[in-house]
Amino acid sequence: MHYQGVLRWATLTRKNFGNRVLVTRIRAKTIHSLGWERNNSARFYYPRAHVDIGWFKEFSHNNSLQHTTHALQYIVTSIFDIVFPNHTCLVCKAEINTSARPLLCDICDAKLPRSQKICDKCGCGVSEHAFVCDRCKPSKGEKGKWNFSRARSVFCYRDCVTELVMRLKYNAEGDVAKFIAPFLEELCIKHNMQADVIIPVPLASKREKQRGYNQAKLIANELSKILQVPVLDNILVRVKHTEAQKKMTPKEREENLRGAFEIKPPYSAIKGKRVLLVDDVFTTGATANECARILNRAKPKSIEVVTIAGVAQENRTAY
Repeated sequence: MHYQGVLRWATLTRKNFGNRVLVTRIRAKTIHSLGWERNNSARFYYPRAHVDIGWFKEFSHNNSLQHTTHALQYIVTSIFDIVFPNHTCLVCKAEINTSARPLLCDICDAKLPRSQKICDKCGCGVSEHAFVCDRCKPSKGEKGKWNFSRARSVFCYRDCVTELVMRLKYNAEGDVAKFIAPFLEELCIKHNMQADVIIPVPLASKREKQRGYNQAKLIANELSKILQVPVLDNILVRVKHTEAQKKMTPKEREENLRGAFEIKPPYSAIKGKRVLLVDDVFTTGATANECARILNRAKPKSIEVVTIAGVAQENRTAY
């Protein structure tokens, strides 16, 4: 039998398991930790005690039994993948060991960028001596610019975080949502952001059909499991298809999103309640602000926004 790649074969002896054959791929370090040795004349590993490999060689060269061998290999490989998971980094795809954060290698984990100083209102990164960003500074005689109480982001939108968001957004990698959810929980605790309901920012129906999912809903569902707060994913709906906003100015984004969302009754679902609005990225805040404007029609107690990443003030025109 010929197998591509570097395969780690394990067989269990006839003495202990009768005439059954058990074959699987296991990471080398796992095999050694179990006290198994390699037989250099054959491409498999075996237990150090009570080894009888002659019968296995005879079995594996019997063409009539090849299908059985492959079937057993598939079944047992699946079992070992559960018992001994082989994690790879979500960003660089390097092999990693199980740790507190098994989805990122140590190098990528260390690169997760956070803002040391953030705007009190929108949560974007600001200079060391600033309290609010230029966009949030009140103008004379002007009403508040935001329809939500405040917004906070876990990371800055750059480096490996950009890759994580792209994988969640376009590759349907739900593991990213599971990875991010505990960080969002920490964010809510740190800033005392309490919620009665979680509402994901709705995706345009055309885009959701193309992707087969809404990334904001994935994040909301994972956060809901941790916070034990219900998700309302049908009260805020997108009723207008909008143009891609990547190259738009903040003002153009506001105009583009005007009338894009609508709220469905009953309003009592959020009336007097603390709403946590969830999205992937806070760029200029236009999307979150328009969603909050519509949700305020139901008179919630408060609306706060949480996202995976926020774009720093000086970079907002680049996204």
